[in-house]
Amino acid sequence: MTQAVRSMPEQEGASPRAGRQYIWWTAIVSFALVLSALLALPNQTITSKYVNDLFVFLDGAHRIWSGQVPNVDFHTSLGALTFYIPAAGYGLSGRMGGAMPVGMAIVILLFAAVAAEILGSRMHKALGLPLAAFLLLLVAAPAIPGRR
Repeated sequence: MTQAVRSMPEQEGASPRAGRQYIWWTAIVSFALVLSALLALPNQTITSKYVNDLFVFLDGAHRIWSGQVPNVDFHTSLGALTFYIPAAGYGLSGRMGGAMPVGMAIVILLFAAVAAEILGSRMHKALGLPLAAFLLLLVAAPAIPGRR
């Protein structure tokens, strides 16, 4: 029988890719933690536009926190995740005013984990880190991009 020879010998210790991913995770997640803290720590929602839309989300969050299920106990044309995010924020903050900012802080942290994994494996740091920062700022901004 012949034995197959490996083209690259195995090295002891961590691979260079693992160290590279660690840098991505550290940079992107630390920036996301700062953005999340800026949103969640005041524990209040300040809005002057689209107040009626905010009340729709807060009503759905209150209904979910009260035990109702979207599209079963109350009708909505929006997806269930639209109400589960503020409901998680309401549960963590304990106040209806903190429901949206804390919910969005959770989304920012989840988005940062995805961005660190995807951008870290496919892009160079010089392009990927500014792109990740830009995308995280888009997610964190409490405004609709393109609207005045």
